[in-house]
Amino acid sequence: KINQVFSNTPTNRLVWATDANSKSETWYSPSSDSRGTKLTEFISCHNLFVINEDCGPTFCGTQGSSYNDVTVVGTDLLEDVSFWHLPNYESLSDHKAIEFEILLKPVYSATDNRIPLFNLKYANWKLFYDTSKLMLSRICDLIGSCEDPESLHHLADELVSIIQNSCKVSIPIKKQGKHKVPRWTTELNCMRKRVNAARRRFQRCKNVIIKEICRSKYQELKNKYSLKLLDAKINSWKYFLGEINVNNVWKKVYTFGIKQSFQKRVEVSGIVLPCGTVTNSLEETIDEVLYNFFPEDCESDDKDCHKQIRHDSLFNSTAANYPPFTLHEIDAVVCKLKLKKSPGPDSVPNEVVKKLHQMYPHLLLKVFNSRLRLKTFPRCWKRARIILIPKSNDVRFPRLDNLRIVFYHPWASVLKSSL
Repeated sequence: KINQVFSNTPTNRLVWATDANSKSETWYSPSSDSRGTKLTEFISCHNLFVINEDCGPTFCGTQGSSYNDVTVVGTDLLEDVSFWHLPNYESLSDHKAIEFEILLKPVYSATDNRIPLFNLKYANWKLFYDTSKLMLSRICDLIGSCEDPESLHHLADELVSIIQNSCKVSIPIKKQGKHKVPRWTTELNCMRKRVNAARRRFQRCKNVIIKEICRSKYQELKNKYSLKLLDAKINSWKYFLGEINVNNVWKKVYTFGIKQSFQKRVEVSGIVLPCGTVTNSLEETIDEVLYNFFPEDCESDDKDCHKQIRHDSLFNSTAANYPPFTLHEIDAVVCKLKLKKSPGPDSVPNEVVKKLHQMYPHLLLKVFNSRLRLKTFPRCWKRARIILIPKSNDVRFPRLDNLRIVFYHPWASVLKSSL
C-alpha cells in the first residue's frame, strides 16, 4: 500500500517519520536485519533520504532499546533539514521524542495577487549587500553606458528583479491576514501551545495509569491558561478605557469598532453606474472605472492656459535643456522618502530604497541621468497599484459615485516626481 501511495504522489517535498520496526546501519543501528535491508532499498528506490543522526536509540522499553524510528525526506528538502536530535524532555512513551528543523524559503503562488510585505524589523542588511553587490555593480555600469531607450526598459526590469530577489533572500515576509488581538502576548501563546500539547498526550495515551496522570496535567494547565486569558482580557479593557479622553474618544471608537467595516473588499465584477445601470462583466467595470477617474485629455476641451502649457511642453522644452542630476539632488530626494508606507506593485518599500542608496550612492544617479539623456522613462515604473475604497460603509452594492481610488506607485516613480 505504501508503495502504491508513493508511486502516485510526488515525494520531492515529502517528510516521512515512521516506526520502522527494523534495523539498518543506515539509521545508525548497530546491526541490520532483512526488514531493514528491504526498507533501505525501498527508500533508495523512491529517491528518498534518511536524516537520522547518531544520537542513540530511539526506543527504550522493558526488554531493551533499539533504533526503530526513522525520519525520511525528499530531495527538495534535503538541504533544508538540519539539527535532527533526541530532546531530553519526557515523551510519555517508550519511543523518545524526535526534533528537527526545516528552514524553508518563502514560496510565492502565481495565483496570489497580493503584494508581499517585507518584515523590515528582521532584515539582514549585510546579507542583502552580499547578495546584490556583484549584480548591482554590473547593472549600474550597463545603465550608465546605455544608449538605447528600449535597452533601458529591459535594464530597469532587471534592476527591479535583482532588488526583489535580494529582499526575498535577506528579509522575511510578513504573514498577512492575521487579526491582531491587543490582549495577546507571547506568554499566552506559549501557554496555549503547552495546553494543546498536554491535550494531545492525554488523548493519545493508551496506558490507563499514565493517561490519568496526563489528564490531571492537562486540566491543571488548562485552568491556568483560562485564568491568565481572563486576566489579560480584563487588563486590556481597562487599558483601553484608561486611554480614552475628550480628544481621542471618536478616534478610539473608529479604530476598534468601525474601522473593520471599511476594510471590506469591493467586488468589482458588477458596479452600479450613475445612470442606474449595472455593469455585466469585469472588463466593462474596469472600463467604466478608468473612464470615470482617468478621463481622456481632449485638446478640444483645452482653455487658453492649457493650450499654452501643451505648446510649451511639445516645442519649447526638451531634455537637452536640462543639466544632469547631481548626487546632492538624489540624496535630498531619497532623504525625504517617508518610511512605513505601503509599497507599489514592485513590493520594494522605501526603507530598502534608502539602504540601497547608502550602499550604492551612484546607482540611482546613473538611472535618472540615463532616463534624462534618453528622454524616456522605463515602463515598469509607470505601473501603479490602484485600490478602490468605498466612501460610505454600504459596500453590498458598489456604486461608481461611491468610490475613491488610492495609488501605490513604484519607488522610482515617487523619486522621479520629486526631482
